[in-house]
Amino acid sequence: MNRWLKLILRAYLGWRAIRAYKHAGQRCRNLYEQHRALGIELTRALRAERVAGERMEEVLKTNS
Repeated sequence: MNRWLKLILRAYLGWRAIRAYKHAGQRCRNLYEQHRALGIELTRALRAERVAGERMEEVLKTNS
């Protein structure tokens, strides 16, 4: 009986370890996607700011 209990416990702990590993992987993927989305948003904002600056330079050149 004790031997079977040890085998069941070992299998259960192995299953929990696998689930924890998969959960950590999913969390890692979620963080990567959030980081990627922030990077894309920042790139778009910087591009828009650069374009606005170029337009402002053109306006200043034509007004002077």
